[in-house]
Amino acid sequence: PRRRGETGPAQKPQNQKLLEKWDSAQELFTTAHGSNDDWYWLYAAVHAGDGAYLVSNDECRDHVFQALPSPKLFYRWKERHQVRFSITAGVVELMYPPVFTTCMQEADDSSWWMFPQEDDTWLCAMKLDN
Repeated sequence: PRRRGETGPAQKPQNQKLLEKWDSAQELFTTAHGSNDDWYWLYAAVHAGDGAYLVSNDECRDHVFQALPSPKLFYRWKERHQVRFSITAGVVELMYPPVFTTCMQEADDSSWWMFPQEDDTWLCAMKLDN
């Protein structure tokens, strides 16, 4: 069987030029056929530090990520460091993660909760004293 990299988008001339540019600048890392590339990019992304971003549309639902010691912490890291992308007519659009977490927030004493809304606002819910 043919490998995905031998027949997919990487073989288009404009993409070949981009790949060659990245390779000559030592910005491209390839993995051996049959190896799980998830471990490579996961290590590189975490090793690069807190200010680094991972540019990928991978949802990271693979069994590899479930095998991590704390998948919940990984998904929180991913929410803060993953940049998604789209390419339309040769134009690359990068979608950076939000500056603040989009997870529900709770006061230490459970007296209030903040819920993120789809319009980038927050809804605050507070306990009423009876």
